Amino acid sequence: MQNNVNRSVRPVRVVVCESEPLVREGLKSSLREANVEVVAEVETSSQLMHESVRHEFDVVLMGVAQPFPERTDLAAMASRLRCQFVVMLRASDQEAFIPFVQSGIRGFVASQTAPADVSHAVRSVARNEAYLSPVLARQLLDWLADRLSQPTRQPDVPTAKLSEREQEVLALLGVGASNAEISRKLRIQETTVRSHVYHILTKLNLRSRTEAVLYGFQTGLRQAGENGLRQAG
Repeated sequence: MQNNVNRSVRPVRVVVCESEPLVREGLKSSLREANVEVVAEVETSSQLMHESVRHEFDVVLMGVAQPFPERTDLAAMASRLRCQFVVMLRASDQEAFIPFVQSGIRGFVASQTAPADVSHAVRSVARNEAYLSPVLARQLLDWLADRLSQPTRQPDVPTAKLSEREQEVLALLGVGASNAEISRKLRIQETTVRSHVYHILTKLNLRSRTEAVLYGFQTGLRQAGENGLRQAG
């Protein structure tokens, strides 16, 4: 009776997006052994969009050799496809982690442990849960702890020199908001958000959006602490 119930459950449907043929075959084999249905395989994100017209699927597995689109492009792709993403990461991809999380991605697999982890990751995100390979969890937590323990590069001008709108954008960056979310929250165009982010990076002498996110996060913690002290007093 139990076996009949299991067979009646529709398998998770996956598209594998990976440019290296041998890696792609290995991923497909691991998924099929775990009763995950591979409905299509593609080499690029543009092919992925084409396959979305031909197939219905629950999860996109993006391989480590697949050139990642820009964060905003990936966010738009996830929204348009209405599916979940699992991204394979190398140890050197740590800087990409925060932008991917901001894009709504909740499945991350370490490239060196992909065969063992990939089916677990796919099933987890298909259930609207999250999955982070244990080896990645340690690496990323160490990386994040290092970034948070070291002050972000000191800006050439104080944050107060930012315009009121730029300070609002910086605060939202600090809590992990995407450009689309900032646009909705502040009721401005996404192009305007990108312009504000550019001016924030320039005025604060920051090198990347990731630094702006961490700076905004640290600033928010400082302000929360100061407010707490004032209330306590």
